[in-house]
Amino acid sequence: MASKRARLSTSVEADSARAKLEVVAAELGHEIRVFLATSQTKHAALTTSDEDDADDLYDFTAEDYYNLMSSRAESQILKTQKMREAEAVACRERLTKAVIRVRFPDDYILEANFQPSETIQTLVDLLMKVVARPNLPFFLFTTPPKQRIADLSKDFYSAGFAPGANVYFSYDAPESHGLYTNEPFLREDIRILSTLDLNQEQVDLKYAAPKPALLETASVVINAKPMELQTSGKLGFTPHTPHLMGTQAPSPPEAYASSQDKTEKEKEKSIDDWLPITSSRNAKWWYSAFHNVTAMVGAGVLSLPYAMSELGWGPGIAVLILSWIITLYTLWQMVEMHEMVPGKRFDRYHELGQHAFGEKLGLWIVVPQQLIVEVGVNIVYMVTGGKSLKKFHDTVCTDCKSIKLTYFIMIFGSVHFVLSQLPNFNSISGVSLAAAVMSLSYSTIAWGASVDKGKQANVEYGYKSASTAGTVFGFLSALGDVAFAYAGHNVVLEIQATIPSTPEKPSKKPMWRGVVVAYIVVALCYFPVALVGYWAFGNSIDDNILITLDKPRWLIATANMMVVVHVIGSYQIYAMPVFDMIETVLVKKLHFPPGLTLRLIARSVYVAFTMFVGMTFPFFSGLLGFFGGFAFAPTTYFLPCIMWLAIYKPRRFSLSWITNWICIILGVLLMILSPIGGLRQIIIEAKTYKFYS
Repeated sequence: MASKRARLSTSVEADSARAKLEVVAAELGHEIRVFLATSQTKHAALTTSDEDDADDLYDFTAEDYYNLMSSRAESQILKTQKMREAEAVACRERLTKAVIRVRFPDDYILEANFQPSETIQTLVDLLMKVVARPNLPFFLFTTPPKQRIADLSKDFYSAGFAPGANVYFSYDAPESHGLYTNEPFLREDIRILSTLDLNQEQVDLKYAAPKPALLETASVVINAKPMELQTSGKLGFTPHTPHLMGTQAPSPPEAYASSQDKTEKEKEKSIDDWLPITSSRNAKWWYSAFHNVTAMVGAGVLSLPYAMSELGWGPGIAVLILSWIITLYTLWQMVEMHEMVPGKRFDRYHELGQHAFGEKLGLWIVVPQQLIVEVGVNIVYMVTGGKSLKKFHDTVCTDCKSIKLTYFIMIFGSVHFVLSQLPNFNSISGVSLAAAVMSLSYSTIAWGASVDKGKQANVEYGYKSASTAGTVFGFLSALGDVAFAYAGHNVVLEIQATIPSTPEKPSKKPMWRGVVVAYIVVALCYFPVALVGYWAFGNSIDDNILITLDKPRWLIATANMMVVVHVIGSYQIYAMPVFDMIETVLVKKLHFPPGLTLRLIARSVYVAFTMFVGMTFPFFSGLLGFFGGFAFAPTTYFLPCIMWLAIYKPRRFSLSWITNWICIILGVLLMILSPIGGLRQIIIEAKTYKFYS
């Protein structure tokens, strides 16, 4: 009776354990089990590896030679190439599962089931979900000999990890850092799975590799001693294997990989090599410097004195400084997160969003906002380029007949029909460098000419609006102007994707060096223009300071032409990720053949679209405020912080946690408030505007 009750209790406990494992499997997307190696098994394994081998272990007899050669003759010589390939494909099809066991330094063992066609990257992604400190870099290796697993793009079958393998987990830091002793390696709710009673066998480190499936073809056990190089009808680890956790299962021949899989991978690689973002990875650190300057310093800097007139001295200076600090911090976060997963690069903003929020949710959170930002910037730059061209024309030729702004926007847009055919970021580096130089030049002209004119007579620094409502709405719109001035985050990951990277020399180091240089240039452009321009003209400043600076004519004409050159480069920087999205959908989803014709049509249609919208709605200052608050604030000020909290999970009320939440709160307020002022400005200007005037 007692034995029946014991069996019933054991059965109930086993069912409960299986139910818990099913819940965890649903959360992680993979079936897992957790073991804790006992001291007896560790001692047994270590003893086995340290024992001296018998003297006759390495003897190779004539009989061994005869058996080996006979096996080769039967399996290779008497079979055609097609027969061997067919057997290899059939062999692979019989393998339906790859069981991987990961050994942690604290003797916990995580077992997970994968498809043989899945990549090693899926194992790394799983570990990111179960380890206690996912923010710390780690790597996997096999032993003996200790070999770091570097290529995470291989599938388990090609890597020799099917039907099963054992690997080691290690933090990517010396043991002296204390990472191996202070805290557990697995999450508490994952470690507790090791206590579940499944009536399973004890895990012995000598036999920790999962038993592979039965195969008819003869195979050889890797990493074994000569005496163990015996052929049999089964693949498996022999009882005398001298290696501990980390030896991978028998590696199948290269012929086992089906030609169809290879063709698909080659096709995928050829498409990635054609797409703009991933086609070239040989950029230098200074490329990131002038790409970021070109992306950030643009039309926004010319509106900063006007924003100061709406904000006032105190709030204006505070907002400028806070924006510079916050956006530099969030930009650093994005540079760090670009390669946070070992062996993987988040080349696009939405890829990082998918890692943080999930495949579908991340796509829907990031892509709409990123498209609003990049398409919005391109539309605004169409208007800016057209207005600057018109200002150049009117300044140089005062007696000439007035030409509609619409035509100047068309002239500016026609340049991009040609430049948009440049394939990738590195191909527009020359345009971007010229644009970066121009931005620094016309900013210097703007504040230098303001200093030369000096403080104007009867200058006023109060709010220009007579009503309280007008003052409030103007204040909110100015916040959007400032947000628009710091918009480079939307292309930073795409820029970093062009820099080469290795485990020894990750791309974040040269990228961060370029970002620091770029932000110094940004400070040299933004602060003098905003403060000196407001000091000289007060609240009588126009929404574009170069319009207020009417003389000397030759200098203002030069500055306006510099703006045109710079905005040409900025348009291309922001258009490149959009081109990448369009071409990815056309080639990967709609299966259009990649080539010059597709690129010519797709990019020309996009340029024509932004030009048409710019001609139809050229409300420059209103567009800045509306787009700045609605789209730039999330992607620049707080979305990187939310991703950081979701991925790294810093301790509550730690410095990192508090800093990120401050940025999130300020960014959300900016996103809500500034579009209100920008939209009001658009409505006011639209009352007196005539289409295509």
